[in-house]
Amino acid sequence: MKEFQSRLRAIRTGLLKLSQPEFAEKIGVAGVTVRAWETGKTRITPNFLQKLITELSRLEVPVSKDWLLTGEGISPFDRSLFNNTKISEKDIFLSLNPGAILFEIQDSSYEPLYYKGDIVGAFPIEAPSISSMSYTLIDIDSKRREIRKSIFTEDNQLILLPFHPESGKKAVVFEASMSTYKIIWFKGQKNQKP
Repeated sequence: MKEFQSRLRAIRTGLLKLSQPEFAEKIGVAGVTVRAWETGKTRITPNFLQKLITELSRLEVPVSKDWLLTGEGISPFDRSLFNNTKISEKDIFLSLNPGAILFEIQDSSYEPLYYKGDIVGAFPIEAPSISSMSYTLIDIDSKRREIRKSIFTEDNQLILLPFHPESGKKAVVFEASMSTYKIIWFKGQKNQKP
């Protein structure tokens, strides 16, 4: 399989056994969009590519951006990797996403979005790549990593707000020494509150 459209069609038909309309519904896009991707009439955008990877993971087909676009890396058709009970979802996530990090939620301060014990997976990004009003994982200092809501001021200064404003934590002005990460995956614990 040399092209994105062939790999996408193979996942849809070979692994998921879904029609184009069924697949489109599962990943939250229009049927014409899937058809256009598979025929090569439309190139997938970076945002839709990330959405596709997230939804495929939710459908238990972990796949990397590199494999989808170029065929390089771990194939989701190599089921021996995923059938090995010694390999956790976290290990699969890290192997499919070189350079990514994991962050375990330690308390209830991120509820209702994340609960204690949830695992968040994120990619390092540059601060200018952060979307305003998005949740971003930030290394506040060498000992403290937090999820913060990012906003930009009128003069384009990045401000990192606490997840819950009533938490008593203060807003932080982004500094070049801080590392930033885009959250792309999370694994919820089965024993959490609804």
